[in-house]
Amino acid sequence: MSNGKHGIVPLVHSTNMTIMTFTSKLALALTAVATSSTALSIRDTDVQCITQQEMVDAIDAWTNAVYQVGEGYRDNGCDGALPAAEGAIAAAYAYEYATVHFKPTVTTAEPGVVMRPTAGGALSYFVGECAGDEHIEGDGGFGISGGTGWTEIVWGDGEEGTSGGVVNGTEGANGLVANFTAEYGAGGAAPFTFSTDDSNCEQAIASGPMCFRNENAAVCVDKTFVYTRSPSNETLPILMTVHHSSSAVEGSGNSKAEYEN
Repeated sequence: MSNGKHGIVPLVHSTNMTIMTFTSKLALALTAVATSSTALSIRDTDVQCITQQEMVDAIDAWTNAVYQVGEGYRDNGCDGALPAAEGAIAAAYAYEYATVHFKPTVTTAEPGVVMRPTAGGALSYFVGECAGDEHIEGDGGFGISGGTGWTEIVWGDGEEGTSGGVVNGTEGANGLVANFTAEYGAGGAAPFTFSTDDSNCEQAIASGPMCFRNENAAVCVDKTFVYTRSPSNETLPILMTVHHSSSAVEGSGNSKAEYEN
């Protein structure tokens, strides 16, 4: 009889026929499980699992690309920022191969543009009016950041005493790292979480805080990246299918939304 907790089905009849039928069904079920397990085992050997190091490398490449967009704008205006952004989007996002769910930190509330499901929408977010016909009203260009770009981008790559991202500048450059360290621990390390679960290791997840600074502003946002392996040798080895970014609401008690140095 069932005890009401494990869903055990009672044997209503005690005839030999009932027992044989039950035994036969049990044998078939066990065979199915064994076959399924074997299939999964074979599949696992063929899957190229995404590793934490690959995600660290991909995020570092992305932060460097954001820096290069700003550098390109400082040196050559839109002529410098646009190709840098186009190259970064093509190399880091899976727009050419899959559906991409990109939710920037701040976008206009106009329907249809809060998410950026196309490479053109992503380009508008990163370079604003430099995107030309792809520009979406309200996008100022995150990578350009008011014309100065970002001189520091810091994130914890999960290794104690280290941090990923780019740090450029002199005396002022240590301000963001120091604040990041005070908020999150030694060296700005460990706040990023990496999911490389074996059951779905070809779709890996990385999430955590990332901080940006230039001469006018310093801001930290919470990032979530989901990666899939690239089918092309002309991109990064893994590509983003999800990029979600959010920041703390002012007055929420979360102190990491903005740093002033």
